[in-house]
Amino acid sequence: MQNTRHAGATRPGAGFLHANSDLRKSKIVTQTNMKVELLPALTDNYMYLIIDEETKEAAIVDPVQPQKVVEVVRKHGVKLTTVLTTHHHWDHAGGNEKLVKMESGLRVYGGDNRVGALTQKVSHSTSFQVGSLHVKCLYTPCHTSGHICYYVTKPNSSEPPAVFTGDTLFVAGCGKFFEGTPEEMYKALIEILGRLDPETRVYCGHEYTINNLKFARHVEPNNAAIQQKLAWAKAKYDSGEPTIPSTIAEEFTYNPFMRVRDHARGNEELAKVYPELQVYGADERIGALTHKVTHNEELKFGDINVRCLFTPCHTSGHVCYFMWEENSPDAPAVFSGDTLFIGGCGKFFEGTAEQMYRNLTEILGALPKDTKVFCGHEYTVRNLKFALKVEPENEIVKKKLAWAKLRDDEDLPTVPSTLQEEFHYNPFLRVSEESVQKFTGKTDPVDVLRALRTEKDNFKKPKERLTPQAMLAFEWGLFSPFMEKK
Repeated sequence: MQNTRHAGATRPGAGFLHANSDLRKSKIVTQTNMKVELLPALTDNYMYLIIDEETKEAAIVDPVQPQKVVEVVRKHGVKLTTVLTTHHHWDHAGGNEKLVKMESGLRVYGGDNRVGALTQKVSHSTSFQVGSLHVKCLYTPCHTSGHICYYVTKPNSSEPPAVFTGDTLFVAGCGKFFEGTPEEMYKALIEILGRLDPETRVYCGHEYTINNLKFARHVEPNNAAIQQKLAWAKAKYDSGEPTIPSTIAEEFTYNPFMRVRDHARGNEELAKVYPELQVYGADERIGALTHKVTHNEELKFGDINVRCLFTPCHTSGHVCYFMWEENSPDAPAVFSGDTLFIGGCGKFFEGTAEQMYRNLTEILGALPKDTKVFCGHEYTVRNLKFALKVEPENEIVKKKLAWAKLRDDEDLPTVPSTLQEEFHYNPFLRVSEESVQKFTGKTDPVDVLRALRTEKDNFKKPKERLTPQAMLAFEWGLFSPFMEKK
């Protein structure tokens, strides 16, 4: 059974929470077999002391303040044997060299030769023991090219495991892509960390929870789980307490970076309510999948006909569903997920521009022009703003954008559109138009599409970007004392 208690000085006011680690409260999470003490460090970092209750052997995660670590180790009367370094950044590995001088014989684990005092370089699935606790290394490159998360379990225990995620996964957020790609972070969050035991406790590297949840609320303003978690986090903040740990299961309810596959995540719950439910899709990663479909496979539900259209690119197993009713004068419909949006198209997470071009022009674009388009997200206003940037003289784009803004102001959907309409204002379907080619500086349709996607990915980002050094300074919180947080 979990037991938590707090230690440390009470700070004079909430405004000082991130200004001095000595004024932030530590926290101890106690289980029968493992104890974890959260040790605030620097402005918003956390170090973690992991204690094996059976052997009293201990490990420390990212000991950036060695003196504080040594004092806490002595307080608990345990033997510190291991340093678990998530990545080489100074605010995580900067204390290693000093700590190994203060405590002899330490094993220092990490996945990067840039980690200070490294004695054991690990790779994905490397395993070792800290006393009777089992530690498995999870290689999660992106924030840095050598980032490692540490998954800690007690064999034959029914208690929740723990994962120490450094700057890969935060409560309601994820790390910046300093040395990696979206594809790598997707794999780290969804395919590696997301597949851990749902009850796994998540111990991350920074206290970024409130700002992360504010962004999550911006992404999903109607998500009740986000609203509740944000209110809870603010209350914790006001009392100087950590908002950590969360759990993997919780992250899937409010972390937008864990919710990028939200189209399929509810399948399991729905299948519990309706045990005979048939779940169709083309990807083995789809929850509760019962029928794997192929391109042009046709299904029938009463008078409704369904044709499965394989459209890989956003994901490698993406399918759109084209539907029509026998002997009906009504227009057909296509449910396009994250392949085709009103005024836009999906990101190329697991595919190429060539694939998306084929999806949009040869597959979806070949459907009847009166086909109604039901897409997966309400991105219309932003998509049309980009379309206006591409074709500033396109009157149809201007009219559609004005209409979409009115709908948005009234909280009304802008979906569906029709394929015929999309060919008038969606730049991703207009790659052969002279105005779109002029914007991209390309003439080959695939090259035009690729350039459009790159431009859209960077749409409205600042033209003048911070240097890597300045970005790291913000990441480490070095400017926090000079910035008021609200």
